[in-house]
Amino acid sequence: FIVEPPVLLLNNGGAYLALFNTGGKPREVGVDLKAVGLPASVSVRDLWARGEAGRAAGRFSVQLSPHGAGLYRLR
Repeated sequence: FIVEPPVLLLNNGGAYLALFNTGGKPREVGVDLKAVGLPASVSVRDLWARGEAGRAAGRFSVQLSPHGAGLYRLR
């Protein structure tokens, strides 16, 4: 589990989160929800895939391809 510097925009009780894999190999990238000021449990929507991605508890992480990125809404 690797934490790259995320981009987080808080918005009325939720957040928009951009995650990046700046490395040359696929890897898991994520954030600790409490550390970024979010509740311990949130629902997640993958904005680029345009679909619900379930719930995250404690932390949110995804597997990203090399030099990949993801954009999510957390509520």
